[in-house]
Order: sequence, then structure tokens, then C-alpha cells
Amino acid sequence: MSKIALIGPSQMVLPLASSGIEIFPADSGYEAGLRIEAISEKNEYAVVFITERLAMDCMESIELNQGKINFVFIPDNQGSVGLFFEKTNKLVKEAIGVSQND
Repeated sequence: MSKIALIGPSQMVLPLASSGIEIFPADSGYEAGLRIEAISEKNEYAVVFITERLAMDCMESIELNQGKINFVFIPDNQGSVGLFFEKTNKLVKEAIGVSQND
């Protein structure tokens, strides 16, 4: 059975520990990258939610594991930085065949 993980700041994810989503507290991009590597090694997670701010700071780890894990970027308690919408727009453009230069 595939699991769902959430990577985010401790103050945001700890209250969600009893929700059924496995939480991975990370208060820096470095910590988030370590959590991504640990999640990837387990090969049990279908979806990993990660806050946009942390994702911006560990994008290399995300890109290395993109084929194994589906990442969903979510805003944190400070609000969105637009990463979710940027990625969604890129996927839509690829799906309909619009080149990046258009």
C-alpha cells in the first residue's frame, strides 16, 4: 500500500501527526533534502507534500527523485510563493503542446 508523506516546518506538521499522513519535520532546505532521500530509499510513498519554501531550497533533491515520487507543493503558514502555480502552468503547457518560448 502506498503512503502519503508531508515535509514541512515542525510547527506546521507536528499537529498533523495523527491524521494518517506520515510527517517528516524539516526546518531548513538541507533537512528537507535529507527527508526526501530517506523517503526515496523506502520506496513506499506515492505522494509527498512539501511546502513551497522548503521545496525551493532543496529542488535538486526533488528533481533527482521526481521519477520515483510525485511531489505536490503546498503553501506554508506564511502563504504561497507561487511555486505550485508555476509548476502547474508548466505541466498544462506541456500537456497541450505549447512550447516554453510561447
